Amino acid sequence: SARPSAEIFCTHYLYETDTEMLTGKAAMERCMNDYLQTGENVNCSVHLKITSEGVTVTDSQRLKFFRKHFPAESVSFCDFDPHSRLQAKRKVFGLVAKKPNNNSCILFSEKDSEKAPAEAIIESINKIMTRGKISDLNSYSS
Repeated sequence: SARPSAEIFCTHYLYETDTEMLTGKAAMERCMNDYLQTGENVNCSVHLKITSEGVTVTDSQRLKFFRKHFPAESVSFCDFDPHSRLQAKRKVFGLVAKKPNNNSCILFSEKDSEKAPAEAIIESINKIMTRGKISDLNSYSS
C-alpha cells in the first residue's frame, strides 16, 4: 500500500500541558497562561510531520523529549493563540489532542515565516482533522 504523503515543517516547541476537560480556545488559553507563568524559554527546534495518520513531533536534539505522536482522530483543535500573543516576535499556535482521561495542549511558535508559516501548519493539521472525521464515517471494515 502507498505510504501516506507527509508534510514536514520546522518549528519551535514551547510547552505542553494537561488541560483536563478543556478543549479548543479555552485549552489553548490555559496552556498559554501556564507557559507564561513558567517563564520557560528554551529554544527547542522540532520537526512537525503531518500525515493522514496524525501529527508527529520530533525533537532531534532531545532537549525536551524525543518524539510525540498525536493520532489524527485524537487531534480536536489547531489554531493561533486566541490573543495573538507573540513569543520572541514569533506567532504562537497550538494543537489540542484528546487523551484517554483528559485533553492535552501543545504550543509551538513559528520558526521560519517564509519556509514554514504558522498558517500553513495550522491548515495542514486542520486538513487531517476533517479527513479523519470524514473517513470515520466511511470506514466500514470489509
